[in-house]
Amino acid sequence: MKPIYNKLLVFWKGPNGENFLVGILEKKNKQYIFRYENNSLNAAKEHGFSPFIGLSDENKVYRSDKLFSVFERRTPGANRGAFKKLLEENNLSDGEDLVWDYLCLTKGRLATDSLSLIAPVVFENKSLFLDSEVAGWSYTKENNTALSKDTRLILQVDRNNENDDKAIMILNSDTKEKVGYIMKPFNYLYYYLLEKGFSLVAKIYIFDKKEGRPSFLIYCSEITKELIEGEKELQYLIEYR
Repeated sequence: MKPIYNKLLVFWKGPNGENFLVGILEKKNKQYIFRYENNSLNAAKEHGFSPFIGLSDENKVYRSDKLFSVFERRTPGANRGAFKKLLEENNLSDGEDLVWDYLCLTKGRLATDSLSLIAPVVFENKSLFLDSEVAGWSYTKENNTALSKDTRLILQVDRNNENDDKAIMILNSDTKEKVGYIMKPFNYLYYYLLEKGFSLVAKIYIFDKKEGRPSFLIYCSEITKELIEGEKELQYLIEYR
């Protein structure tokens, strides 16, 4: 069975709650690969981020037959009940790399730090697919108590956003209430698609058990690979299948 994803984006949450993309973790040919994403790493460092122990060279591409310790410790032992249960519930018990699959499912989060491993945008059969959490939920949740699973969403450019001219708002299609935003830097790709006139289909599919933050799916079809590859600075966000 193939892994859920072959690439995970490593995000770090700063002291003010802003998420920064600091690196890319990949699984290729049974080998793990990690590199820092220097386009956004400097901004994270300005807010207090430090390179991982054992992965201190910001310009090196790290390769290993074993998962790097900073990520491996984010999984329980393979014999733990919670580990087995989660994989069984997602029909992944027969996967080639159960630890990697576990990271894909849980985002590798620990209560003791501010890292998360986020799924990339997937391109397959002329379609783009993203599974993501809503950004900015802490500011909008009080006005969105009626949200439910399968609520359809509208995505549109926030032309009045003073902090980001490519910000993409997420609205409840029924009430037009703002639910939040697409997480940076994914918004740059979807800004590009909206400006090109593509139609985006989005809906909520789950809520976080701890804080109630919704996650949503975005689907966009009839996209050529050549079009997406043309956005060279955004290739790190995409997994091609």
